[in-house]
Amino acid sequence: SIQTIRQNVEFKFRELAQTIELRREKGFNAALEVVKSDRGKDAMDTIRNTITQMQEEERSERTRRIEEMQSAYRTTIASGIIAALIGATLAIIVAVMLSRNFKARREQEWLQAGQAGLTAAMLGDQRVEALGESILKFLSDYFHAHAGAFFIKDGGRYRRVSTYGVPAVNTIPDYITAGDGLLGQAIKDKKPFIIRD
Repeated sequence: SIQTIRQNVEFKFRELAQTIELRREKGFNAALEVVKSDRGKDAMDTIRNTITQMQEEERSERTRRIEEMQSAYRTTIASGIIAALIGATLAIIVAVMLSRNFKARREQEWLQAGQAGLTAAMLGDQRVEALGESILKFLSDYFHAHAGAFFIKDGGRYRRVSTYGVPAVNTIPDYITAGDGLLGQAIKDKKPFIIRD
């Protein structure tokens, strides 16, 4: 420590002063005895060792600080990367949610427009056949369908009252019952079937 160095420096100066004084007063041999006692050398060795130890401690402290700085740098880089990944993930999640919300809103608007159009097609006092044709025309346009048939319940079965885009000679039955063929199965299961080609 600084205190140890100061004490040994003061001791060395006192030892030098004593050696000079002995040389003046008692001669060379008396001064040489003080020098041979190695008290001054011990003080200088202590000073050198203390300085070396302080330098080692300073090097260790500097190394520790450099390691801390490097660790802080790595932590900062890792935090930045993690923050960027979290930000990108949140942006993707928000984009997906907005897309779903937009799609759901478009579907809702499409359904509402369809309900309004169907209501308009059913307005007025129309015969069943004319009502069926009006509904089929609207639904064909709205669903981009090429043809359709309209059935009404007639007792325990369903009677065809209107067609749209169907030739006069066709294979559509005049009556269907629940469970009979694909149309009857749709009635029985109470769900639609989409036919391709």
